[in-house]
Amino acid sequence: MAVTSQSSRQRIGREIRRLREHAGLFQKQVASAALISQTMLSDLETGRKSTSRENIGHLDAALNAGGALIQAWESASDGQVAPWFRGVAESQRTSDALRVFQPLIIPGLLQIAEYARTLVRVSNEKFSDSEVEEVVSGRIERHSILDSENPPKFIAVINEEAIRRPMGPHEIMSRQITHLEEVAQRPRVSIEIIPAYCPLHPGLDGGFQIIDVAAQGQIIYLETKESGYPYSDSATVEKFTALFGDLRGLALPPNSSLALMREIRREFND
Repeated sequence: MAVTSQSSRQRIGREIRRLREHAGLFQKQVASAALISQTMLSDLETGRKSTSRENIGHLDAALNAGGALIQAWESASDGQVAPWFRGVAESQRTSDALRVFQPLIIPGLLQIAEYARTLVRVSNEKFSDSEVEEVVSGRIERHSILDSENPPKFIAVINEEAIRRPMGPHEIMSRQITHLEEVAQRPRVSIEIIPAYCPLHPGLDGGFQIIDVAAQGQIIYLETKESGYPYSDSATVEKFTALFGDLRGLALPPNSSLALMREIRREFND
């Protein structure tokens, strides 16, 4: 998540400054304790910039705020996430494993900003530029789930068509596929491609996620254009867990999938 609107940034900035002054601390002291630069802290207090949840957590601890600053930041940043997705986004952040299937587009956790921006514009024609950027910023901020020091095990199964479908100029697709290649080589990530010569398979009616959370068990998340639906009943979990296994059986193994991604990227570069 991210706090992108100016009014929200200023509100969080005022709270940081209030807590700092109440604690009788200088910016330099707080910045050092929170492991950020004094310049960043100054930008936060004036609302010029936003920051990550991790940095807000460090600031909350440095200011002895007892979680109040984190709560304020999450309340402000919730505005960047559709109401029906907020619980799922939180489950993603606390998950032990994430399994994602997408037949038509590259999964959100793997999208670069340019790809996401094009997709959001196409899907939401009435959005203003600021609304588009707000959604894109929130989506890119969720990359922190995979970028953290202890990320969940992440397995993405994607139709080859989703990678070949141009989402804007070929330069964007080349950068997008380069990003897929880089993420695919991380230790806890597996990106597996269902090749185009498997035209019919049981996942063609829509994408889904299987989210493993220690405190909650498994959550199945189905998303439509207008809303999303999380399920945790045993019948649905069993059905989609089996379906994901079947789809992985159709997909190329990780190394072959990586080779296919490189081949498609070269085609976009030609």
